Amino acid sequence: KGRGYPAGTIYGTNAASAGHAGGSYGGLGGASGWSVNSVYGDFRSPNELGSGSGLRNYGGGYYGTPGGGLVRITAGALQLDGTITVDGTPASWVWAAVGGGSGGGLCVNVGTLRGAGTMTSSGGQGDSGYVGGGGGGGRIAVCYGVLDGFDITNKISAVGGTGYSYGGAGTIYLKKSGEVGRVIIDSRNASSAGTTPLWVPAGTNYFEEVVVKGLNQWVELSSDTIIPTNMSIVGGAYLTHPAATTSQTSKVDLMVSGTLLVDSNSWIY
Repeated sequence: KGRGYPAGTIYGTNAASAGHAGGSYGGLGGASGWSVNSVYGDFRSPNELGSGSGLRNYGGGYYGTPGGGLVRITAGALQLDGTITVDGTPASWVWAAVGGGSGGGLCVNVGTLRGAGTMTSSGGQGDSGYVGGGGGGGRIAVCYGVLDGFDITNKISAVGGTGYSYGGAGTIYLKKSGEVGRVIIDSRNASSAGTTPLWVPAGTNYFEEVVVKGLNQWVELSSDTIIPTNMSIVGGAYLTHPAATTSQTSKVDLMVSGTLLVDSNSWIY
């Protein structure tokens, strides 16, 4: 944990999270009344470190937590019985009310994936007793040829960190060779959850599958170049668009070439 950008630092030139807020990467950090950095990177090929939390001034010093690191693996076969983790760092300076660092980047490209281990890129826990926001989840991409007993549904997670305000879940992209890939944003049924903007970098399009799932999972559709083959919003999840400002408006404008599924507990608005 904590091999990513230090507190008050992020990838690129955008402003970092401030004050009590958690860091963002795949999901937004919990704001806790402060500004949070924007999400960044391509969920199809994570290649960035996670962001640090905001810097909190306490007793004449500045405190915060770093984001998760970056791991990229290419192998003919991966036997995973342990853990590959790029989790953000949880708050430890409880008296300083700091946020959690965001999860980092994990990109795995293998011929065969087997084993009983786990992969995680979770946001760090914010100091909930003293208004620290949770870190946003990071980004995980797994491209593979053959699954040999690995539980790809339940053993990969990128949840947001808990806190006074929760971080948003990160992204998980899964692609089997020769098949359509899918991006998954999953709260794992957290009691509360932050927001996850869904977008792709400028100049690119995304035509594969999208799955938004889990209680309290909020996703903001922030790109009109998301044109999924199939899309599912299930398990108590929400799909919306960014709120309007005095200078900018947005909308949900979905073009799904296959099936759009919204189950009885989920919403688009």
